Amino acid sequence: MDYEKIQKKLDSFKKDVVFKEPLNVNDIVDVIAHCTSKIGHSNETIYKNTKTIQCSRGRSRSAGDMYRIAKSYLKDVTYEDVQKTLDKLGNNINHSYCNDVNKVVYSSFARYNTTRDEIDEFLKENND
Repeated sequence: MDYEKIQKKLDSFKKDVVFKEPLNVNDIVDVIAHCTSKIGHSNETIYKNTKTIQCSRGRSRSAGDMYRIAKSYLKDVTYEDVQKTLDKLGNNINHSYCNDVNKVVYSSFARYNTTRDEIDEFLKENND
């Protein structure tokens, strides 16, 4: 996968995407947890400057969506960081192909509602 090419395309979109309701975002895992949990599914994402809706409530998010959100909070994050973290979660996080956006999208952990602690625990147990 050409991470740099994908990141360059995503970075060409000039509008920052943030959670409408203030949420604590310290790293990629926070973004994934917020995007794939009931919290994320009840929170819209908006364009920071215009406050218009980027993605409505109850939607699954693509890796690109998560990257754009993460980039708004974490300046040094890369698309590769986000995708590799999602890849490590593998089949433990729900993902499917969405015909509406023509992308793979992610939702909560397959076994339960995703929380920060559950993602941390899984990544710690499965660190390679």
